[in-house]
Amino acid sequence: MARRQQQADRALRPAMRSPGRPMPARHVERALWQLIAQGKRTEEAAIEVGVSTPVASRWFATLAGCRR
Repeated sequence: MARRQQQADRALRPAMRSPGRPMPARHVERALWQLIAQGKRTEEAAIEVGVSTPVASRWFATLAGCRR
């Protein structure tokens, strides 16, 4: 691994950066919020929309103002 880094340094290439987490499709997030507004629990809404429960919980906490 160290040798590959040395080769990259010699080639004067910048380090490759991770693009990060993909952005959710707006219609999926909107559908989740509509289901929550109808009274569904976050976990139930996540299953119906097709996202994982942790992702739905993160969206809920972030957009509800619980996290920054």
